[in-house]
Amino acid sequence: MATTGDSLGGVLAGANVETIARVPVVATWIVDGHSRTELVAMAAKKWGIAPRSTDRLIAAARAELVAGWQVQREELVAVLLSRTDRVYRKAMATANHGAALGAINAAARLGKL
Repeated sequence: MATTGDSLGGVLAGANVETIARVPVVATWIVDGHSRTELVAMAAKKWGIAPRSTDRLIAAARAELVAGWQVQREELVAVLLSRTDRVYRKAMATANHGAALGAINAAARLGKL
């Protein structure tokens, strides 16, 4: 039996299988910078759907993108500081002092120093 989005919760709760499959595709198109007009044309070409249906997919895709970034500030800062530290270590290992200084400055801004 086909699954709906009920088990997923969030904006896809109650969604049909086609919607669940299409939302990540539309989200990728949004991240790639396509306008609504382009999204409507792309969805019509790929799935043969009307602009109104595409608008619902766009709304669901945007909501999923937002939900994906709903993290605690402390968690996000910790991840970014860890990534900055990795950049700093690689930069120093390759004597790329400009990148190392950039990593130090980014860490300082993240730490509000």
